[in-house]
Amino acid sequence: MKQLVYSSLLIAIITLALLAGVNYVLLHVMASAKNGAEKAASTRGKYRYRLPNYDAIPWAQKHFEEFATLESQYKAYIGWRRKSFKGETITIDEQGFRVTPQVVDRSSAIKSIVWFFGGSTMWGTGANDSNTIPAFVNRLDSQYCTFNFGESGYRSRQELALLINLIHTSPNLPQHVIFYDGVNDVYASVVHKAMGMTHQYERRLRNLQSKLKKKSHQLTSLKKKELASWTSFTLKILEQHFIKGIKQFINQYIHKNKRPINHNEAPKNIKSLEVLFQPCPLSDEQLSLIQAGVEEQIYVYKVAKLVCDAFGIQFHAVLQPSAWVGTPNVTYLTEALSARPDCLASLYQEYYALLKKEAHGLPFFIDLSHSFDSSEVLYIDDCHVSPCGNEIMATKMIHQLLKPSTHERETF
Repeated sequence: MKQLVYSSLLIAIITLALLAGVNYVLLHVMASAKNGAEKAASTRGKYRYRLPNYDAIPWAQKHFEEFATLESQYKAYIGWRRKSFKGETITIDEQGFRVTPQVVDRSSAIKSIVWFFGGSTMWGTGANDSNTIPAFVNRLDSQYCTFNFGESGYRSRQELALLINLIHTSPNLPQHVIFYDGVNDVYASVVHKAMGMTHQYERRLRNLQSKLKKKSHQLTSLKKKELASWTSFTLKILEQHFIKGIKQFINQYIHKNKRPINHNEAPKNIKSLEVLFQPCPLSDEQLSLIQAGVEEQIYVYKVAKLVCDAFGIQFHAVLQPSAWVGTPNVTYLTEALSARPDCLASLYQEYYALLKKEAHGLPFFIDLSHSFDSSEVLYIDDCHVSPCGNEIMATKMIHQLLKPSTHERETF
């Protein structure tokens, strides 16, 4: 009798697995066809290689394919770092830091070590290992040995924590530390309302924890109510995970009234630049969040300056460019900008204006937020740029931060 039960159970499990596999294929085919038109024309996300920035860059598509596969893991004090990765365009070491190829000019010894901190713009989204800001600084002037400690999503408070960690653990301290911020501090403090020395993913982690707890209760309830009846449970699985897929497949592909897919169809819900950059009245809550975010960012910079001074390191805080501020060329980015929350132009402009006002007179602060104000095709979304933009920023950092005696700092 037991053998019969075990055999029946094994047959049922194998059958369900096969049916689930067939169902997955059917749903995958439908999802691919449904999104075919959007993918064919899209220049967002992993399709950013289709932007005019990359017309003459052969590695662009591979870069965004690799970028889409990257994984992150929890790290104490700093939140997260990416897992190690070795690809054709992206290399991440065992500590989670992006590798920066170094150009060594043996005719002139290295004079300065430079540590770069920031979010994904410093990390180098949209650029291979050799075309990030730190890589360009080294290539443009090989006397600087550069290290890229940027990470996607990081705001200035996390950079301070990472700086403290690295000063304690690194055998060779740098001569310069550069914080490259603005975009993530605005988004975290104002859009995500992540205030009080935290980061934007804390709320997500709490929500995930709550969902997992809820799922656990649901599974317990399922066992009590449905697993008692094997027949009922099996029929429900079949209905939810196989028959449903068959019905959808038939409705979409067999019925004669099926709407044909137009693979040349343009992405939907695209707003005009006039609408995207139209001034928005900001609420009292938003203005309060902007004030608090600026105060926190200035405080972080002052603490970072004190830490660097204690170890004889020159500290530089750079206000980074954003497509929402100034007059950059974004005429080709309406799809990417339309996917962002409303009123970002007003939020960023208000935040940046207040930050520059509050930071006025601080000798370590420099405003480079207008560095991409030109007709050049630089941005690939509302903050990241292609390699030519990184080269522009690296050049400005060399001349205005690392060699300030030969060039005056820009003021706006």
